[in-house]
Amino acid sequence: RELDRERWQLGRVKVQLVDDKGNPLHATIHNKDQLMQYVATMIPKLKSRSVKAVVSTQSTGHYYITNNLSMDVLDGSDSKKWNCIYPAYINSNRSLKRGRRIAKATAVENPTCQEIGDVVKSLGLRHEVQPRKHYTRELDRERWQLGRVKVQLVDDKGNPLHATIHNKDQLMQYVATMIPKLKSRSVKASDQQQPGSSGKTKKKKGKK
Repeated sequence: RELDRERWQLGRVKVQLVDDKGNPLHATIHNKDQLMQYVATMIPKLKSRSVKAVVSTQSTGHYYITNNLSMDVLDGSDSKKWNCIYPAYINSNRSLKRGRRIAKATAVENPTCQEIGDVVKSLGLRHEVQPRKHYTRELDRERWQLGRVKVQLVDDKGNPLHATIHNKDQLMQYVATMIPKLKSRSVKASDQQQPGSSGKTKKKKGKK
């Protein structure tokens, strides 16, 4: 229904608000109406609005990423040109033949695309998490193995957008190093170490 075709008016954002069972993924925002109200309230507070004069001179479109809802709001119009990372690339449980691209010693066990996205987000790089993509060498179809992350590492002139990470190899090494340090990983490890979870059971004495 948008009659004008200006670039700033194009695009859309897809957001997952509930899980497979219909449970809300956010504490206070449970439906589309609440999300639209929140977004409309927060947009005027974005840094990009305060420097609107500068942004309006850019030819690459909106480049700010906001994560106030722990959900990515991204402009993925140029993501086809970005570097791509599948979980298998940095999975220590995968062989080189099955897609691992870094040394096993520096890889991480069973990473997910969401974990990769969380680490990339901390770098401040433009990225897009694509949870439904499937790696051609990935034989298993478990949900945690699906997905990929597209990352913009250089600008239109080929200049690195990060001070120390300039290429895909450096990014994969960094992501594999940081995933074990994620809060979600530390919580998972602590849950596995809870008393009674060791799998040891007391032997029952037989009747005399």
